[in-house]
Amino acid sequence: MPLREIKQALWLGFLCAALSVAAPGSVLKVPDEYSTIQQAIDSAEAGDEILVAPGLYQETLTIATDDLRLSGSGAGKTIVDGMGRQVALRLYDAARVRIAGFAFRNASVLVYGYHTSDIILAHNEFQGAILNGVWFDQSRRRPAHQLISNRFLNNQWGVYSLADWGGGEVFYAITGNEFVSNRYGIWLDSTAKFRVDGNLILSSEGIGLLINWNNLGSAVLRNVIVNCGVGLYIVEQDDEFPDAQTAPRRHSVARPTKIYHNTLDQNGIALSLKLPEGFPYDIANNIVTVHGVLGSKEGAA
Repeated sequence: MPLREIKQALWLGFLCAALSVAAPGSVLKVPDEYSTIQQAIDSAEAGDEILVAPGLYQETLTIATDDLRLSGSGAGKTIVDGMGRQVALRLYDAARVRIAGFAFRNASVLVYGYHTSDIILAHNEFQGAILNGVWFDQSRRRPAHQLISNRFLNNQWGVYSLADWGGGEVFYAITGNEFVSNRYGIWLDSTAKFRVDGNLILSSEGIGLLINWNNLGSAVLRNVIVNCGVGLYIVEQDDEFPDAQTAPRRHSVARPTKIYHNTLDQNGIALSLKLPEGFPYDIANNIVTVHGVLGSKEGAA
C-alpha cells in the first residue's frame, strides 16, 4: 500500500475513534421506554443517562457500569422501595456513577458500594434503613466519593465507610447533608482521607460523627452537631465507645485531622478523643454550647 494511502487510513481511523469518544451518551427513560429502572440499567452503556419519572418503584437495583448517570425527578417524587430486601441499590465494581433525585427506603442497606470509585450521591433521601443509609466498602485507590446535599432520616447508620481497597489515598467529600434521628450520623472506619463540611447532624442517639483510623490530613469543618449522645468521637484503637460498643483496631492516624469552625450544641458529650499520648491533632475555633461536655485524650472530662 502506498505511503499516502497508509496515512489516509490512519487518519480515518483516528477520526472515527475521536468521534466515538466525543459522541454524547443516550438518554433512557423510565417508564416511557423501559418499564423498570433495572431494565434501563441493564441496557445502558458508559456515558448514558437514565431519567426516571415520578412514581413508586418497587425493585432492587444493581449497577456495574462505569460512567453512568441515574437521575430521578426529586426525592419527594421518585421513590425506590427495596421491598424489605437486603440492599435497595448495589454498586459493584463501578466508577464515575452519579445518582441524584431519589428517595430510597425499605431495605436493610439502601445504597451499598463495593470496590467502587468516584461515586456521586446528590439530592437524595435515605430513610429507615435497618443498617446503613449509604455504605461504602473496599473502595478502590484514589476515588473521590461525594455525598452532596442528601437527607438521612431514621437509619441505624446514616453513612458508613469501611476499609479502603489496598490502603490507597481514598478521598470522601461529605458536604451539605442533613442527618436527622439516625443512631449514628456518619461513621468513617479505616477511611484514608475525607472532608466532612457543612453538614447538619441532629438527634443521633449514639454518635453524630465517629472517626476510627484515618490519615492524610483529613478535615471536619463547619458542621453543626446537635442533641447527640456524643457529638464528635475520634478513636484509633480498640476501646469502648461512649455508648458501650467496641471500636475495632485498625491503624494509627498518620497526620492530624483538622477540626475547625464546628458547632456542638446540647450533646451528652461534645467531643471525645481516644488517641495515643502526644498524638498531634488540630482543633480550633469550634463552638461548644449548652450542656456539652468537652472530652479529652482519655475520654469525656
